[in-house]
Amino acid sequence: MEETRMKKLLAIVLTAAMLLAMLCACAAKPTETAATDTKATIGILMPTKEQTIWSIQGERLTEAFQKAGYATQIEYAEDDSAKQAMQIENMITKGVNVLVIAAVDCAALTDACEKAKDAGIYVIADDRLITNTKAVFEPAELKTIVEAYKDVKVTPDSTSKSYLMLRVMGACDKNHANERFGASRSSLEAKLRYLDETQATALMVWASAYWVSRNCTATSLDEYIRKY
Repeated sequence: MEETRMKKLLAIVLTAAMLLAMLCACAAKPTETAATDTKATIGILMPTKEQTIWSIQGERLTEAFQKAGYATQIEYAEDDSAKQAMQIENMITKGVNVLVIAAVDCAALTDACEKAKDAGIYVIADDRLITNTKAVFEPAELKTIVEAYKDVKVTPDSTSKSYLMLRVMGACDKNHANERFGASRSSLEAKLRYLDETQATALMVWASAYWVSRNCTATSLDEYIRKY
C-alpha cells in the first residue's frame, strides 16, 4: 500500500506541478477535508480568498494532495495575521502532520510556527518566508534542494529520507549548491533530518517537478518557489 501511495503522489505532483505534500484544522470548520487511506493530513493556510492567486493556489494544492491520497484541511485568514496564527495553533491541537503556509505577516507567525515544530509538525513556507524560526526552509534552502534534483528521476523506490539526504548533501559537497544560493549546509541538514519519511518523499517530488513537469510554467527558481 505504501508503494501505491507513493506512486499516486508522484503521478499527481509531477503532472500537475503542485507543491509538495506534507501533513491541520482550525477553530472554524475546515473548508475542505478529503477521506483518505493514509494517516497523513496536510494543513493549508492561505492569506485570503479574495485575491485570485491565493484562491487558485489553495484549490490546486487541495486537489493535488487529495488525489495523491492525503487528507487536507484548508483555511483562509482574511488578511488577518492574528487569525492566521490562531489557525496554526488550532491545527496543532488537531494533530496535523504538516502545515503549508502562505503568511499574511511573516514575523507574526514565528511563535506559532515554533509551537508547531515543538509538536512535531513540519512547516513549509509557501511563497513568503516566515522569519526567525527553524521550523521552515528558507528560499535559499529550497533552491538548494531543487538544484539537487536536476536530472534526477524520482521513482517509488528512491523516495526515502536517506535518499533525500544523500542527494541534497551530495549537491552541497560536490557542487557547492548551498553556497551558490547562500544557504547554510548545517542548517539545511538539520532541517532535513527533522523530516519524517512522508515529508521527505513529498519534498523530493516537489523538487523534481521543477525539472520534469510539463505543467510547470515557472521560468526561474524564485518563481517556482512562489507559485508552487
